[in-house]
Amino acid sequence: MKITHTQTELIAMVRANLTRHRVEAGLTQTELAKRAKLSVGWINDIEHGRRTGLSVASIAPICAGLGIHPAMLFLPPGKAAKMVDMLTTQTYQDLVDETDAPV
Repeated sequence: MKITHTQTELIAMVRANLTRHRVEAGLTQTELAKRAKLSVGWINDIEHGRRTGLSVASIAPICAGLGIHPAMLFLPPGKAAKMVDMLTTQTYQDLVDETDAPV
């Protein structure tokens, strides 16, 4: 799996994942905008690639509106489900133990 991505690739990933999560949640752009307290135009611009200056301050309310962790927007398309399954099959303590393990 590719580890580094260009800004263009990251934006494309966020766009694809945002749209996919919104549709999977059964939300329209208007409904997500209301939940995230953002304008519908803003959501539409992100999904159509007209807005590229994304920040934590803008991603956080979108993720809250979708009920997902922000990392979900940055997972490679098609790999998100597999990665989530991998994470959810381990306990939190397993993840902490792996993080703390000496290298």
